[in-house]
Amino acid sequence: VVLSIIAGKRVADIQEKFSTQLVIRTMPNTPASIMEGMTVWYPAQEVPAGVLDRVRQLLELMGTAMQVNTESTLDMVSGCYDGMLVNGMPKVVMVVRLWEWW
Repeated sequence: VVLSIIAGKRVADIQEKFSTQLVIRTMPNTPASIMEGMTVWYPAQEVPAGVLDRVRQLLELMGTAMQVNTESTLDMVSGCYDGMLVNGMPKVVMVVRLWEWW
């Protein structure tokens, strides 16, 4: 399994580079370094459920982990994370839920 924190690289690009379908993109924020962070993450559809559960557990060691339904949602968060952090983590959750609903 490749767990990526590379901003802007699509799952397909990472799958090709590492010759594996088991790729999970993540976007942690700075407070993760003190276990108060928020990590938004998106797995490739090929990643098995058991692996997803283990990854969620790993990411929760740094704070809150939120799996999103689309890669475009992760891209949206990556593009404006810093602005949302100023207003606190709940705004990140609200914006992600609205984005995926839309």
